[in-house]
Amino acid sequence: MGQLLNAHGIATEIVGAKDYTSILLGSDMGSFDLMVPSERLFDARELLKQDLQIVRDQMENTIPLSDNLQRPELYLKKAVLYSIIAMLMLPIIFNYYSLKNLKLYLNKENNQNKKIFIALLILLLQIPTIIIAYFFLKAAFGNL
Repeated sequence: MGQLLNAHGIATEIVGAKDYTSILLGSDMGSFDLMVPSERLFDARELLKQDLQIVRDQMENTIPLSDNLQRPELYLKKAVLYSIIAMLMLPIIFNYYSLKNLKLYLNKENNQNKKIFIALLILLLQIPTIIIAYFFLKAAFGNL
């Protein structure tokens, strides 16, 4: 966005770096403010609306994403990976993402027996982190 406006002679400034989640997981969930001079605000809005319309037109002419990108196995792999990483570092964040991907996996998987087995496995992988957190809190704050 900033590059588009700069290319049309509108000075921009990005205020507010992306949040920690986007840095950690590589997603684009971070937020920022794109500042432009007030006298060029109308021009900037028009340029961005035109660019958005071009992107929408391009998306209408593309082939939809494959269902392979939403296969249950991908969510399963993420859930297991995040559970294992949670045992080693950043337990709260990775446990959250592990359980989030477990939920997505359970929504996509059709085999009921497999759903139960995987859910129990992922929940068992959460236990070491809870135990580590308990001992950490006990050491930091005394008897709980």
